[in-house]
Amino acid sequence: MLGSLRDVVFDVAKHEVGHWLAWHCYGGSSSGIEVKILSIKGRHTGAFIPDMEWEVSTLDDACNYVKARLLCLHAGIYAQSFLGDIYDAERIGREFNHLGAAASDFHRSVELAWAYCNLAGRSEQYSAVCSEIDQEAASLVAENFGFIKHAAKAISDMAAYEGQLIKLPDYELQSMYEKFKHQR
Repeated sequence: MLGSLRDVVFDVAKHEVGHWLAWHCYGGSSSGIEVKILSIKGRHTGAFIPDMEWEVSTLDDACNYVKARLLCLHAGIYAQSFLGDIYDAERIGREFNHLGAAASDFHRSVELAWAYCNLAGRSEQYSAVCSEIDQEAASLVAENFGFIKHAAKAISDMAAYEGQLIKLPDYELQSMYEKFKHQR
């Protein structure tokens, strides 16, 4: 049972580390990641806790903030669905939609994508903007997948029982990421 618990935690943690990575790389800060597996056969939750405070003085600042949030939301499902050399497109389509496992990320993404298009003067280019965000998030995940797996394994190695709240603070994630960057 512990093996399957850790497998579920690893899968959820990859998603949350993807969120953290994008937010961190685009200038955001956070308090870290939390994962809780209520049941390996049923409900599980993961949370990336971003600090939403962002210096916004200009329209460009607002666009950069919204784009960072979009990349953060998309990087979660891409990190969870990356197979090491290709993406599981079927899983992305199944989970990143109105009713999928990543529905809350999807709903926020739709709203933020329209906000970004309107702020950036690209309201006629919604599909193109979404494609650009997808491509950028997918590239970020692929380039940093070694780190994503390492951080997700660190989280899954902490799993001891169902219902446990596992936390990895931001400073530990930053330290892991800095080590990863220096090893590349």
